[in-house]
Amino acid sequence: MKIECGYKFATLGIPIFGLALAMHVSTSIAAAFVVDTTSDTSLSACDVGMANDCSLRGALTAANATPAADDIVFNIPQSDAGFQAPTQHWRISVPDGALLPSAVASVLIDGSTQPGANANSNSPAQGGLNGALKIEIRGTNPLGNANFAFQLIGDSASVLRGLVINGYRDAQVFLSGAGAHRIEGCYLGTKVTGNSAQLLSGTQPITNGIGFGGNGNYVIGGTAPAMRNLLSGLNFAMSTSGNALPSVRIQGNLVGTNAAGTAVIGNSLGLLTFRFGNTLIGGADANARNVFSGHSGQAMLFRTSNNPGVFANTQVLGNYFGTDVSGIRALGNDLQHRGSTIEISGIGCALTLGGTAPGEANLIAYSVSSGVAVFGCNGQQTPLNRYRGNQGPAFDNAVGNGTGSTINDANDADEGANRLQNFPELTLPSAGSTMLGYRVDTATANATYPITVNFYRAACGGGSDALITSTTISTAQAQQLLGLDIASLGSYLPLTATAVDAEGNTSEFAPALGEAIFSSGFEDQATPIMLGACR
Repeated sequence: MKIECGYKFATLGIPIFGLALAMHVSTSIAAAFVVDTTSDTSLSACDVGMANDCSLRGALTAANATPAADDIVFNIPQSDAGFQAPTQHWRISVPDGALLPSAVASVLIDGSTQPGANANSNSPAQGGLNGALKIEIRGTNPLGNANFAFQLIGDSASVLRGLVINGYRDAQVFLSGAGAHRIEGCYLGTKVTGNSAQLLSGTQPITNGIGFGGNGNYVIGGTAPAMRNLLSGLNFAMSTSGNALPSVRIQGNLVGTNAAGTAVIGNSLGLLTFRFGNTLIGGADANARNVFSGHSGQAMLFRTSNNPGVFANTQVLGNYFGTDVSGIRALGNDLQHRGSTIEISGIGCALTLGGTAPGEANLIAYSVSSGVAVFGCNGQQTPLNRYRGNQGPAFDNAVGNGTGSTINDANDADEGANRLQNFPELTLPSAGSTMLGYRVDTATANATYPITVNFYRAACGGGSDALITSTTISTAQAQQLLGLDIASLGSYLPLTATAVDAEGNTSEFAPALGEAIFSSGFEDQATPIMLGACR
């Protein structure tokens, strides 16, 4: 039996996926191309037993010539000129203008196959990324290579896995076409250790991470530990064009931190999007949690001017904003005071931001400005998120371009984001009473009734920490009363609330009321409840 095959495979001692052998191998059978040199010339022979004949550029060219789904794997020797001894990894240097071939046919490009590489094994609950990446793709222009390192543009799925990619101005990776392309276990924008940005000309690079430009069901990261990515040291970590994006899933990633998730590397913006369809960012499963921290501007910016329903099926659930990977240590967002950690603006409100089911609430913490800011649109709710230590309002309905808390007005006649819905006015129970007083000063002409009042245990610095209960007001009324279990009053305080009309227009949070001061049980008199205190 004679096997005629122009591809290196199992005899090299590295895993090969999808390799099919037959009496004769044709171009319709999936192949595995083994990159054995860091040379950027187009070496595409990739012959069995031959050295220095299969570059990444050549392997991409060869893979595009076969209609089947191929694998590009790595086995580069230490004797190669691109071996970086101090960090024990291999660098493929690409000059500006010499674009790597676009991945038109389905291909897996798997840097984790290089001997010595190890995939991350930590879940988000266990910490940051503990893997070791060994293949770096670097644009060598000191100002950054124009265009993209990788372009996955086919209508069938391609995968990038286990690669360090840096030095490209437009984006490190561009996704287009209808294929369900995936980015897994990669470091984008950083050095190979994941501890610092790969700077261009000695300054923070004006460069982007992932550009979305097609209609595929793209996946960035995933719930398995090995799928988690690092996107740091970038201008925009992720951004969209005006093209349709029917479904994107972003899960398990570290955005703006170091690989350990303990310190800031930073991006200018974490996610800038003008168009997202059925998109899930994070999820109720803790393994889906993303961390967005250390951004000079917004961690997420949702903006559209021509499609009010474009974000209606987008969900942002269970993520950490502004903290380290533990959710405890402050790293911050909006560090240059641009307005908020999360901005929703234009005419495209009504995305799902947090939720009351277990695991759905986001932690939004330590913003230099607001936690969430809404500009120029209506219907944006915040059913439950956890806020901590934001210097501005936890949830901010902007007036024009201005941010900051908005005071209630008589009958709620003013207009702005979320119709500037008045927040509930709260009154703690008087002596001997078990009834909390609340009032929403909104005339029927200025909101769509019924209005739902959500009562929350407040967070330190304002905003919600846990949902206590909800009630509805069917018509404009005066002071209402809500019964409280006095025995559990301490677990309710500090207390805040929001008012949400029937069209989803949500108020800012009411100022927090009350906190039980510590008592030993030996006081002569009951300790009074103080206003505005926070545990």
